[in-house]
Amino acid sequence: MKNPKISPEKEATFQMEPETYDITEAACCIWEALLAIRSRVTFEEERGETSEYFLKEINEGFIDHGTAQMRYLAITHAEKCHLDYVKAVEDGFDDAFDWDFVPTWVRENFTIS
Repeated sequence: MKNPKISPEKEATFQMEPETYDITEAACCIWEALLAIRSRVTFEEERGETSEYFLKEINEGFIDHGTAQMRYLAITHAEKCHLDYVKAVEDGFDDAFDWDFVPTWVRENFTIS
């Protein structure tokens, strides 16, 4: 499947400030991590790093609060996730943001209240 081409006219209307884009990307990656955890398809689980308790907590969050609230929580956690990533990169982290940093960050920092 080819990536869709965006015409220059449409691409110009899609531009965001870098920080806005980074926080939006963080929210999307957190959401993706939550969905992966919910469906139990995670790299952490394959490596035996995701606890049953955490899997249960995330799944209960979806059941108790609903998808919309969990999506809202992904959005509200995004800025902190991004800032923590910036700090981690400054400290030498050089793995992938979406597949390495975010799943670990979610496991260590995501709270459902």
